[in-house]
Amino acid sequence: EISVALYGEPDLTVDELRPFLSNPRLEILVAERDGDFVGTADRRIEEEHDRCWLDVRVPKDEAAVGAALLQEIERRAGSDADPGARAMTYVFSRDETMRGVVEAAGYRPIRASFEMVIALDDPAEPDWPDGFDVSTFEAADEETVHEAHQEAFRDHWEHKDISLEEWRGWFVESP
Repeated sequence: EISVALYGEPDLTVDELRPFLSNPRLEILVAERDGDFVGTADRRIEEEHDRCWLDVRVPKDEAAVGAALLQEIERRAGSDADPGARAMTYVFSRDETMRGVVEAAGYRPIRASFEMVIALDDPAEPDWPDGFDVSTFEAADEETVHEAHQEAFRDHWEHKDISLEEWRGWFVESP
């Protein structure tokens, strides 16, 4: 509902959320008022304790709820984080409410992500470099593709290798 209010469409489908919500290392908090949801916060309990990713989402004009959720999810993350661990979060570019909340809590912007979309009406055949053979992914390729994916992102900002099982949940079993 928040991404629909901000951008006119959902950022994720139910099927895309299913593997995320079924992660046993995910802790989710929900704020309710009179039986209605007014915000959520979540964190993934990391295997390494040098960082914690936090996510808080509230509708417009619910900054007080957002601040309380952020404070509580930070408190919970702090219980299993190393001294000096880095807490990180993200905010939709149009979400003035949560931007104000996280900035008031001392967070500062360090990077931005953009989603790009193109219609694939009649794409041209690719011109593959010599020596490349392209085929459809098959289950027998899982370990090789998993390792190649991890290797490709090892120099990416904040990358941490993930297990084959977790990778499978995100990249094979999810739509």
